[in-house]
Amino acid sequence: MLCQIIEDGLFRELILILNFSASLIFIYLAFQLSKKIKEAKLLSTTTGLALYLANQGLSHFAFFFSELYPELTFSVELKDITALCFILSMVVFIILTEISQSLYDSNQKKKKFRYPLSIFSILGVSIAYPLVIIMKSDYLPIFLIILVPFLISCLQFVKKFESLEIVKRSKIIPLFFIGWAIAGFVNLLKSNLFKDLFGLGIWVWVWIPLCYICGGFMMTWSWKRLPNLSELDWMLKMERLMVIHRDSSGTIFVYDFQTSSHAGSNQQVEETLAGSAIGGIDALLSEILASKGHINEIDHGNKKIFFSHGIATECVLFATGSSAEFKYRLEMFHLSFEKKFGHDTLLNWNGEVTQFSKAYELILRYFYQ
Repeated sequence: MLCQIIEDGLFRELILILNFSASLIFIYLAFQLSKKIKEAKLLSTTTGLALYLANQGLSHFAFFFSELYPELTFSVELKDITALCFILSMVVFIILTEISQSLYDSNQKKKKFRYPLSIFSILGVSIAYPLVIIMKSDYLPIFLIILVPFLISCLQFVKKFESLEIVKRSKIIPLFFIGWAIAGFVNLLKSNLFKDLFGLGIWVWVWIPLCYICGGFMMTWSWKRLPNLSELDWMLKMERLMVIHRDSSGTIFVYDFQTSSHAGSNQQVEETLAGSAIGGIDALLSEILASKGHINEIDHGNKKIFFSHGIATECVLFATGSSAEFKYRLEMFHLSFEKKFGHDTLLNWNGEVTQFSKAYELILRYFYQ
């Protein structure tokens, strides 16, 4: 027992306070993450992760409480109950991950066998738990059994977002797994198989809660910044992109992301009218609001219009919904567009549009990769 190694009662209480604080922080992080459930839906991976974090905090405190105060008879039962709840929260995470993928992922709906990891987890825990009770062992074997499907579930979920630029540039995925590895390693150190850890000195039990807190913050911070599954359909939301000359309101480049029924002169007339209308709306609102700023978004029913403002041009994206992903890509496209053709050329545009056909290369780079 840890209490036999730590003879100083004051130091023992210090360790208890540190680990109690770590547990409270994990529960607080779970609460913060639960605020995203409304946005991500109840049957979602986010719900599973919030439950996992809360149970991890409770089981962490129960472990140290029972180790430090074994004279309290209920402490062993508390340790066992919270350890089981922690294992079950991992199972719930796996189940909710596969349910959310089945409900909201169009590729997953095509699969006939959608819940392999959930079935494996339920069967594994159902078989291993009675054996652990009979052999009076700790929960490490169950933890190791559930660890593999848990990790696979995480990988399957976050891998869906690897193509999103907003995820790539923020390094969200590596940060989440680093935090998870730190918190998971701390749990591993508490197993009976690592009792020789005590030979490293009692100060290691001060570092454990600090590492635990660090891992928890990294997991929660990164997960809160992961987009919802709806972001995976960002390509389907985009309809048309237009580049409009700021001074003349003339349309210099147009790209349709979806097949258009317009043809020939009708489409050209529509583009000219759209460019003039958008330029007029922006100027009118600036005057009414007495502001030097520009309009950034127009919401009209199920249609949305997004603006990116440059030095010589305005970039306009028509869509059927909103997405942080294509907003970011729109800005990157617009910056590259003005850089490619030069501000002087764009400011002194003479009405010739054929020179801007090379902008299709930028469309492929920023919207199809």
